[in-house]
This record gives sequence, C-alpha cells and structure tokens, in this order.
Amino acid sequence: MSSSTAHVIALLSAGELAVELWRAETAAADAKHRYVRKIERYEQQHGDLVGRLSPAKPEHAGAIAFSAAAYASHQAARRKVYSLRRRLRAASCKAARLAAAHA
Repeated sequence: MSSSTAHVIALLSAGELAVELWRAETAAADAKHRYVRKIERYEQQHGDLVGRLSPAKPEHAGAIAFSAAAYASHQAARRKVYSLRRRLRAASCKAARLAAAHA
C-alpha cells in the first residue's frame, strides 16, 4: 500500500470516528436528560431532595434506586464518548504522522 493510500485511509478512519463521536455525544446528552427527568419525577412524587445526590445519605436511597437504570445508562454513554474521543485522537495523530511522512 502506498503512503498516500495509507494517508487517505487514515483520514477516512478519523472521519468515521468523528461522526461516531458526534452520535455518541448526542446520545450522552439524551441519556443525561433522561436521568435528570427521572430525578425530577422522583422529587415531584416525594418532595425536593436536599443537597447533592449521595449514596452516603440515607434520605437519598429512594431517589438513587428510582433513577438507577437511567444513571447507569448515562454513565455508559459518557464512557463511550470518552473512548471515542481517545480513538479519534489516536486516528488523527496517525493521519498527521502519515501526512508528515508523505510530505
């Protein structure tokens, strides 16, 4: 494979990862919104929570249990975004290295 072909493939790979990252960021924002709405629903039913949600506070146990699935989904979406950012950074560095070698 020629150097220019490898560079084009690296650029395409980085572009695909950029699109995947955009989709993952949108999904993460949606997951966060669902989690926040779940907490708001809990507060509507049981009254306002005092302070930040913490597993160390027994009065927050109900809210944590009520929103556990939404929180897990939000955390998984954030991990995916982080992973894709790392992969995109690596793919971009590879494309830059190939471009420098080709120049």
